[in-house]
Amino acid sequence: MDDKFLIAEKYAQGLFAYAKENNLVDRAMEDLFILKEAIEQVPRLIYWLSVPIIQREEKFQFVSDIAQALKICSAVEWFLMVVIGKKRIKFLPWMIEKYRVLYNIYHHRIDVKVVSARKLSDSERQLFLHIWGGYLNRWINLLEEVDPELIGGMKVYFEGNLYDASVKKKLELLKEEMVR
Repeated sequence: MDDKFLIAEKYAQGLFAYAKENNLVDRAMEDLFILKEAIEQVPRLIYWLSVPIIQREEKFQFVSDIAQALKICSAVEWFLMVVIGKKRIKFLPWMIEKYRVLYNIYHHRIDVKVVSARKLSDSERQLFLHIWGGYLNRWINLLEEVDPELIGGMKVYFEGNLYDASVKKKLELLKEEMVR
C-alpha cells in the first residue's frame, strides 16, 4: 500500500477517535466536506500550506481565520494544526477520504457508484436501493453517472469491487465465446 494511504489512514483514525469521544463524528464529517470543497475550488491551498518558506505560525493563523470564517469546529481546526505541524498537509485529501470511510462504517453506510446508459428513473433508483441495500446489508449513498457507451444495463462499484451487468460487457463476452 502506498505511504500516502497509510499516513492518511493513521491521521483519519486519530481524528475519528477524537471526534467519536467528543460526540463530533457528524460535525467533523460536515467540516471536512467543507474543506474538501475549498481544496477543490482553490487547488493551490494545499501547496501554500506545505511550502516551507511560509512560517508555521502564519499557516496556523491562516487556518484559524479560515476555521472561524467557515465555522469549522475546534476538533477539525486542531486536526489541521497537527497535520500542518507534522508537515503532512499534502495528504489531507486522502485523510478526508479515509475519514469518510470510517464515518460510513460507523453509520453503517456504503458508497455505491452506479454507471448506467441513461439516468435511472425514481422507481429504478428505489428498486436498486432496496435490492442492493439488502445485499450489502447497509444504507447506500448512491452516486450516479451516465455513460451512453454501455448501451444498456449498469456497472456497480463499491469498496473496490465492480459488478458489471452492462449490455456492452455481455456483448464483449459473447464475442469472446464466438471467437473460441
